[in-house]
Amino acid sequence: MCAATDVRKGAHKVHLRQTQAFIEADPLDLVLRRPALVPDGVGGKVQDAESETYPQHCRVVGVRDPIIVITSDGRQVTVTKQLVGIDSFDVQIGDFFDHDGVQYEVMTVSDQPHWRKIAGAMQLDQ
Repeated sequence: MCAATDVRKGAHKVHLRQTQAFIEADPLDLVLRRPALVPDGVGGKVQDAESETYPQHCRVVGVRDPIIVITSDGRQVTVTKQLVGIDSFDVQIGDFFDHDGVQYEVMTVSDQPHWRKIAGAMQLDQ
C-alpha cells in the first residue's frame, strides 16, 4: 500500500471523528417519515402510507442565512434547518421530521464530503 493511500485513510478517520464530535455536542435520535410511492396503474406513481426510519443519530442545526432552493417541480422554498449525520445517515429528499414541535420537509441532501451527510429542510405550515 502506498503512503498516499495511508494518508487519505488517516484523513478520512480524522474527519469522521470530527463529524461525530460535532453531532455529539447536541445529538438527536431522529425518526424520519418517508412517503411510500406505489404504481397508479397508468404508468405513474401515487403516494401511499408513510413509513418511518429507525431512530438515527444526527444533529439539527439552524441556518444563519436561509437558503433559497428551487425544487425539481419548480417550487421556490427556504431551507432553515440542516440535519448533519455521518456517511451512513439514511435521509432522502421528501422525508419529513418534527423538531421542537415544528414539522419540516427535507429538500436537499448532500453526501459531499463523503464522511458526512447534510440535509437541508424547510419548515412546513409557515
